[in-house]
Amino acid sequence: MKKIFVTCLCMLLCMYAFVSCEDKGKDIGSEYDPSKPVKLTAFFPDSGRIAEKVILKGENFGINPADIKVYFNKKQAKVIGSTGSSMYVVVPRTPGDTCDVSVVVGKDSVVYAQTFLYKISVTVSTI
Repeated sequence: MKKIFVTCLCMLLCMYAFVSCEDKGKDIGSEYDPSKPVKLTAFFPDSGRIAEKVILKGENFGINPADIKVYFNKKQAKVIGSTGSSMYVVVPRTPGDTCDVSVVVGKDSVVYAQTFLYKISVTVSTI
């Protein structure tokens, strides 16, 4: 009888924990609004090499990475994610020494005033 009581109590507690979990007030970001301009503020780090992870800050990026294009000079970077006000991207291979970073969302195309310094890296390995 005691085992049945403990089992029922555990099941009730698990059900309570499952039902009480909600995403109240969870803000995942803001969608792109074509009526507002895309604004760029800053990015960091300001230098790096191939596959460097860079965080871009601004406004009105949207939250769908498929709708956002980021370029280092004319080389397209991989957009990992976006919250609408910040983005996580990966630097492409050999875009040049000093790179202009531009963001294209919808019909908006904006370039950061700051430039990114691309550092060439050489790796030697044995096969």
